[in-house]
Amino acid sequence: MLDVDGAYRVGTLVTINAVGLAKKTMTAVEIRGRVERVTAEGAAAVNFLHRDDQAALILRELVDGL
Repeated sequence: MLDVDGAYRVGTLVTINAVGLAKKTMTAVEIRGRVERVTAEGAAAVNFLHRDDQAALILRELVDGL
């Protein structure tokens, strides 16, 4: 789940330019995806259609809790 700025609808195509656990620790990446689900709080579940190598590495670290 991603905290996002703005309201998204299921099916919306998005580009993610940075990932991280907080704004101070964001890393520039290139991810293109489609919104699959939106929670009542406004977080979005995104199905990745493309991600660069840097994004794959950062996301793996985030998932593994490093």
